Amino acid sequence: MILEFVAEGLGIQLGYFGDKLSEYTVLAINHYPPCPDPSLTLGISKHCDPKLLTILHQGDVNGLQVFNNGEWIGVEPLHNAIVVNIGNQLQIISNNKLKSAKHRVVTNSNVARTTPAFFMAPSLDSIIEPAKSLTSDETRPGNFIVPTSKTSPVIDLRQNRANIVQQVLKASEEYGFFQVINHGIPNDLIEQNMDVFKEFFDMPAEDKAMLYSEDPTKSCRLLTSGFNNSREKVIIGVTNWNTLAILIYKIASNFGLRSQSDTGKWWEYFRLKQRNWVQGSWSLLLKGGVKGLQVFNDGESISVEPLHNALDVNIGNLLQIINNRLKSVEHRAVTNSTVARTSAAFFITPSDDSIIEPAKSLIGDTSHYRT
Repeated sequence: MILEFVAEGLGIQLGYFGDKLSEYTVLAINHYPPCPDPSLTLGISKHCDPKLLTILHQGDVNGLQVFNNGEWIGVEPLHNAIVVNIGNQLQIISNNKLKSAKHRVVTNSNVARTTPAFFMAPSLDSIIEPAKSLTSDETRPGNFIVPTSKTSPVIDLRQNRANIVQQVLKASEEYGFFQVINHGIPNDLIEQNMDVFKEFFDMPAEDKAMLYSEDPTKSCRLLTSGFNNSREKVIIGVTNWNTLAILIYKIASNFGLRSQSDTGKWWEYFRLKQRNWVQGSWSLLLKGGVKGLQVFNDGESISVEPLHNALDVNIGNLLQIINNRLKSVEHRAVTNSTVARTSAAFFITPSDDSIIEPAKSLIGDTSHYRT
């Protein structure tokens, strides 16, 4: 019924969302026990739902927050009301007329909160694209001109330390992103490894498939780009070992990271990525010489000009929590019709038993993550 209302409001034919486009429903029950100190954790970190539509019954306990007009607002639970979230796929089908809701869940110290959520999703072989009646030659997503930023921050590591610290802080607060040049990693080492990456992806599909695995404990594996990994044809993943360890060690050393005796452990977080907020503390990206990375800043997506052998640094969700002055950057990668683009990303993340919380010296009596 809701999708029929949506179709009528958008002016597309009734029944558009029937059959394959709303074939699957998944029920998830989320339970949030009381937390003695809600400032120490989020129930669910900020995200947009990836599928078509989410229908949620949030009960009578506060916890759901949505991001609107630059701020988080709590959704007051109405008795037996149903919450409807627009998902990423419906935003695409509507040609951006509808908005996928960025939201999160916070905990409380008094009562548990239990919420059933129904996720509506298309069949696995559905093509997700803007409805034909909502597009024209001028408005198709591929024809939108995204400006290339001439002011996105670039930090030269040959400067004195005080300047670097101030520039890193400023860029992390304003963009959540910056590029690093003169980082001390030899150009020939970078180019040698990029050649290894490209050679891997040029291999026949059946050879690459031998490295495919859904086991997250494997440190060298091939994986796909979405939730139904085994059904997708778009491949992203990690590649070769020996030469790349030198590059990772150089990156870690130049950024003052603690080395590990078992070099292989670096690789647990080394993979090729597509679109997200970075879930760890931060990430380093070597994106080659082909445009594709776009970051969201001041209400618009801007294209990041690839500088030769520069490293991109993205602030992640965890680092924003630890120090809310810094900004986790929303970003995406777009394709092009002429050349392939290969990027290598190194993710810095805490141990599994780490407690992620605002640094005590930064919060005083208040925390941005308290309910």
